[in-house]
Amino acid sequence: MKNEHYDDSSDDLLITDTMTPLHHLICKEIEKSDGQITFAKFMEIANSNPEFGYYAQQNLQWGPLGDYETSPEIHPMYGYLWAKQISQCWQELDRPKNFSLIEIGGGSGKFMLAILTWIKTKKPELLSALDIYCLDGNEHRINEQNKLLQSHGFNTKHLLLNDWLEQKKKITGVILSNEFFDSLPVHLIKNVNGELREYYVKNNKLHLNLIEGKLSDTAINKYFKNIGITPGEGCNAEVGLIGLTLMEKFAKKIERGYIFTIDYGYEADTLFASWRYQGTLMAFKNHNPQQNILANPGRQDLTAHVDFTSLANSALKHDFNRASTVTQAEALTALGLPKIMQLSAARAANDFAKYVSERKAAENLTNLEGLGRTRILALAKNANIRRLIILQPITVNL
Repeated sequence: MKNEHYDDSSDDLLITDTMTPLHHLICKEIEKSDGQITFAKFMEIANSNPEFGYYAQQNLQWGPLGDYETSPEIHPMYGYLWAKQISQCWQELDRPKNFSLIEIGGGSGKFMLAILTWIKTKKPELLSALDIYCLDGNEHRINEQNKLLQSHGFNTKHLLLNDWLEQKKKITGVILSNEFFDSLPVHLIKNVNGELREYYVKNNKLHLNLIEGKLSDTAINKYFKNIGITPGEGCNAEVGLIGLTLMEKFAKKIERGYIFTIDYGYEADTLFASWRYQGTLMAFKNHNPQQNILANPGRQDLTAHVDFTSLANSALKHDFNRASTVTQAEALTALGLPKIMQLSAARAANDFAKYVSERKAAENLTNLEGLGRTRILALAKNANIRRLIILQPITVNL
């Protein structure tokens, strides 16, 4: 809605929204693309440009000093618990001598560090079988992850994701990602009088803005046809075509094994519910949501919730089975978080401050209004999925 009392042509402070190196590159991209680009293209540049994209920043901070906090930054216990699940996967696959552990988009590297530390301590025979790959979309992230893991004595391989995907070798093992798919580019869609329309990014000289137009790709209509759902009248929604393509590529790489996707998201019927008018797209900076998703490209994190139904369907086409998603709170509980905290409480008298810190971390990881509501999609090929620890019913001993 236009504010008739506001004239943005005289608002000098709007210039601050353009003071990033990426703004100029985006404007050039718009100029050579007949005056507009899809929001998916904008998000790709903003998050992933190899020089100035958000995830290309050197010494990118996570946790309290960054723009958002992921579970591996809360406490190593998160990785320790997931290491138990990975160990079970190895057992379910009959303890192969060559067992691939692949992390996609490892961020700070702390997730893999905690996983390997637990395995080294508790399951050294598994460590000797591991072929470990840390994959990312940017050289800075790869170098920082490699430096961290090497400093702790772990022999890990670090590659750009696309380089690994080009390798023809299939694997037996586990592919794991934490908050990877929600950072991938999405098309912004709106249902207008029963017709799906798409938002494009346009440069009006003072700042970038969104305009409505026809769908840029017939795959968007096919996307909704495949799930049998259309966003409600007047509703905005996000369509992550790139995420589906990547999941299909991951599925093709596995001969036997599992894919675990940990992310914010829902099944399609909830994600595209008729009451979800604004969609889920968000921009974050300093742990706060930002009002303008187009401002300061490359300096704020752009994210949108994952459609687990469509993501799973991309793997099911390649002989995978799926389980219903579970919350992180449920998964960590099933993996033994209550037992860990019982042991922590038992030694509280020796180091009470440590106990308080561990208890707070456990609460943060399972908070259903925060990280605890992230969901886990488990997929399996030529492997048992029903016995996975994270899927077991939770029992409470009173």
